[in-house]
Amino acid sequence: MGGAILNAPATGTFATAGPISATWASLGSEKGKLGYPTGKEICGLTNGGCSQAFQGGSIHWSPTTGAFATWGGMRTAWASTGYEKGKLGYPTGKETCGLVGGGCYQSFKGGSIHWSPGTGAFATWGGMRTAWASTGYEKGKLGYPTGKETCGLVGGGCYQSFKGGSIHWSPGTGAFPTWGGIRSTWAGLGYERGKLGYPTGKETCGLVNGGCYQSFKGGSIHWSPTTGAVATTGAIRSTWASLGYERGKLGYPTSNESCSSATGPCSQPFQRGTITWTAARGTEVLP
Repeated sequence: MGGAILNAPATGTFATAGPISATWASLGSEKGKLGYPTGKEICGLTNGGCSQAFQGGSIHWSPTTGAFATWGGMRTAWASTGYEKGKLGYPTGKETCGLVGGGCYQSFKGGSIHWSPGTGAFATWGGMRTAWASTGYEKGKLGYPTGKETCGLVGGGCYQSFKGGSIHWSPGTGAFPTWGGIRSTWAGLGYERGKLGYPTGKETCGLVNGGCYQSFKGGSIHWSPTTGAVATTGAIRSTWASLGYERGKLGYPTSNESCSSATGPCSQPFQRGTITWTAARGTEVLP
């Protein structure tokens, strides 16, 4: 493939050739977003790749992905992951805009970067990205990512924040999103550090009286329009389960369990009764 040699007072004289030159030309050459080249093509990158710097960004090429440009917020976010040496690897597509809220995205070998005017640019990959995809990406309840994946949580877990909630992942539970009232209740109990631990399933709705629930390692949170979101754990939860959960005579929980000490007594109110617990007597159902 052909190429060109360009000279500009601000950048000097540099050649472009091959796939990198073709990609640069498709973007408008020096009149496009990238402007003039500011360095020569450099090869010997990861997996036999090459790159060339331009005034407005760069173009990276590899034998398996082809040549694609990065610039602006997308490029900054990609840089923060380690460019082609990081989890995302090489770009596999061009920046594409016109998403919800004026957003853009760019695909990479190991994931993608999404940007919007209100959130900036953040990468998603792996289990987090799969869970986000299941909610509808930026069109779903979570919306755009608002932070990078952060690890080092309890049990080797990670999380990533989104405009409408977050996704938490751990080796033993996988990745699941939380949002709305259920997320607020989980937050009030200490997130993954509290009694409930990590989520083990997605929020599921269609319960009695328009309710929803989400399972966690240590219990669950149930929500209904009239009771809000309330957690159940341990022996009180087991007793409620034996009575048919929200479909049974007690209905939904109306407040979280409260205990006076580690050995009780503990109690939790429900729509049509109360469950109490003590170490000596176990659980009892009161009217």
